[in-house]
Amino acid sequence: MNLISPDKAVEELLKRVPSFAAARAQDESYISHKDNGPYLVYGDFARFLTELIVDKSQAADKAEVLAESFRLLSELATSSNDEVANIAVVGVFEVLADCPDCIVLTKKMLSKDAAKVLKRMLRGWI
Repeated sequence: MNLISPDKAVEELLKRVPSFAAARAQDESYISHKDNGPYLVYGDFARFLTELIVDKSQAADKAEVLAESFRLLSELATSSNDEVANIAVVGVFEVLADCPDCIVLTKKMLSKDAAKVLKRMLRGWI
């Protein structure tokens, strides 16, 4: 398993989900457009995922982008490093929780252990 450190979380995201990296670089409305703070970047990644999930088109690479995105989020959420896990929970899961379609898909696509992390977070919101 690839162990991701807090200082490499953004770099790993931009490498593994190049369509997000491209969108963020081109779109100045992303709050992290010129700021690589992990919570800003992962918050924007949550926005990117939300837009991708609610877009009902069948873009050729949509399934691949979602699959790699949730593989990465599964790694982050189950990290033994609390700071790394928190980036997934606070930066992404809390944003996706505001979108019913997003939560349904997120539960399906996360690894079993990461889905448990999501479930604990959602219980805390009720």
